[in-house]
Amino acid sequence: METKKWYQKLGDWIKCQVKKIVDFGKKVYDKVAKWLDRNKGSALEFIAKITAACTAFNVLRNKFTRSAYGFSRNRIYDPRYGHYWPLRRKPTPEEYDIIHRRYRTGDEYYDILREMKLLREGSMW
Repeated sequence: METKKWYQKLGDWIKCQVKKIVDFGKKVYDKVAKWLDRNKGSALEFIAKITAACTAFNVLRNKFTRSAYGFSRNRIYDPRYGHYWPLRRKPTPEEYDIIHRRYRTGDEYYDILREMKLLREGSMW
């Protein structure tokens, strides 16, 4: 009687593991379906809270990713206009603070950057 080759043994092992995973998935699906049937109200609450949390996370992630993307490429993103303002050079940390502080008080990025002489020439409306 021939012994199985190593790749045949590996294939058998993988089939066994896949079958276990599929069986586990079916059991979990059945339990979740039963729980949802019994607890529709709390399930809707739970789904609403998860959706709200995911939305808030994505909003924050996009905000910080967008600003980091702009600064890393010598640009500043202006969310009021949906526009990137090109910079002559990368601002120093102190300049970042000044820019953000003035922006929060209501100044436009264009005016701030122009006064600080950071705005690249030819980037007018």
